[in-house]
Amino acid sequence: MVSNIKDIGILTMHRVLNYGSVLQAYATQCVVEELGYSCEIIDYVYPNKFQFDRGIPFTTFSIKSRISRFLGLKSYWRKSNKFNSFYKRYLNLSQRYDSPSEIFKNPPIYKCYITGSDQVWNPKFTKGDLTFLLNFAVNEPKISYASSFACDSLPLDLNDDFAKLLNCYSAISVRESNGAKLIQELINRNVPIVLDPTLLLPSREWIDKMNINLRENNKGYILVYILKYATNPSSIIYDVIDKLQDATKLDVIFIGEEGFVANKNKKWKCLKAPNPKQFVQLFAESTYVVTSSFHGTAFGLNFGKPIFSVVDSKSNDDRISTLLKEVGLESSILTINNPLEKLCLDQDIESSQKELNSLRDMSLAFLKQSIFDALNDKNRII
Repeated sequence: MVSNIKDIGILTMHRVLNYGSVLQAYATQCVVEELGYSCEIIDYVYPNKFQFDRGIPFTTFSIKSRISRFLGLKSYWRKSNKFNSFYKRYLNLSQRYDSPSEIFKNPPIYKCYITGSDQVWNPKFTKGDLTFLLNFAVNEPKISYASSFACDSLPLDLNDDFAKLLNCYSAISVRESNGAKLIQELINRNVPIVLDPTLLLPSREWIDKMNINLRENNKGYILVYILKYATNPSSIIYDVIDKLQDATKLDVIFIGEEGFVANKNKKWKCLKAPNPKQFVQLFAESTYVVTSSFHGTAFGLNFGKPIFSVVDSKSNDDRISTLLKEVGLESSILTINNPLEKLCLDQDIESSQKELNSLRDMSLAFLKQSIFDALNDKNRII
């Protein structure tokens, strides 16, 4: 009798209306399939009532808001509808789970489970939701690929639960230096820092998989992608863009929160809600990238663009700095706590791409070996 159980179940934050979240989920799925395994993304909806009850903001759905969503009357709903279309077309989804209790009572069954990537272990967002530590999967092997804490410590009441559940993983990797330190403190294991899944697919593969037709008459532009949920880059970001535009005379295309544009009377082209495919194409066709986003940094790097990434040196979220330092692009890191002197327009893109390729090979080797070992020797821990 042939088993219908898929090889791998991937648990991540794929339904957040964030380009990095959905694209890293898609990339993980692609890479696992390219390694020769069948897989699904476990359709665990985050955020859900568990997080809402613990302080994550949510919107009550009235009849008016449902009509607005159906008709796409606001940019948020237009973006939501585009993301839903992407889910249906590109993601292999399991049955839907809307709460920790729902998935715990009727867990999806796979031969092996993978957690990651995204900020699945960030207590600020998960609010102690142990689903992201695969507490519902009892007997099958578990792997963490590039899971992110995006912090340097946990609330004390979570330490024991994290330690207990992390010890159940056959292989663990993380996405940033602080995450590796946390694992060492929690369970005394040295774990590798690997690339975000979006960087496991080379730029040419993104273009092919998304069926992107690059424009022949593209004149280039400065792509600005701003998120401020972790860091508000307002104190420096306009100066960066002004200096870069003065030096290059290029137009600016802006993806992000409209408030940033409203604060400056700039003739920027503002894209309120591109779909995920358009998001990738914007990076592919850009000349420079200015961003405060980790995945903005990752896509700029992947497409070989000079990057200017704004970070907060006082923050314990070191995802961007870890990535850029690993590929030798320290000059791309701009901190909001230091005055901006000049921009490094002559970034060593060729060298950074060589480093990226080396890290990609290492990261793929880790994932390949971890899955093989997990499926063939459940007692092996690496």
